[in-house]
Amino acid sequence: MKPICLLTGLLSAAVWAPAEVIWRGDFETGTTEQWRGAPRGEHIKLVQAPVRAGKFALRIEGSNAARRGDLDRIEFQHQPTGNGTAEGTERFFGWSVFLPNKFTNSLHSVGYFETRNSWTRLMAFDVHGEDILFTTMCLMPSVGTARGS
Repeated sequence: MKPICLLTGLLSAAVWAPAEVIWRGDFETGTTEQWRGAPRGEHIKLVQAPVRAGKFALRIEGSNAARRGDLDRIEFQHQPTGNGTAEGTERFFGWSVFLPNKFTNSLHSVGYFETRNSWTRLMAFDVHGEDILFTTMCLMPSVGTARGS
């Protein structure tokens, strides 16, 4: 009877623990300080409503006035230090966006994750009218280019 009790005790001890939060890119500081090279200007505002969680959210008014050089984009970057996202490292990301109005029928990229140095998109969230498209890519090691999957 004792071996069964010991086995039961070991199995109940092997419970998944919540993961440690390594970095949080919310706006609860009331600033954009967590984000490297965060854009500034009238088109970027911290608001208290609508908010998904917490007290603050970021409101972005995208327009041609928000151009960055030749690029029509507003960009927030987070680049983990060290081997934070190296091959074989396991990381989980959470991300949300609220789109209050239907976009035009053109393709709009509203968020993406890309590799450092090659700047190849690995995951992207695109909006076309009312449709949201999630795309993943994989790098081909022999040529270093991306192919959709």
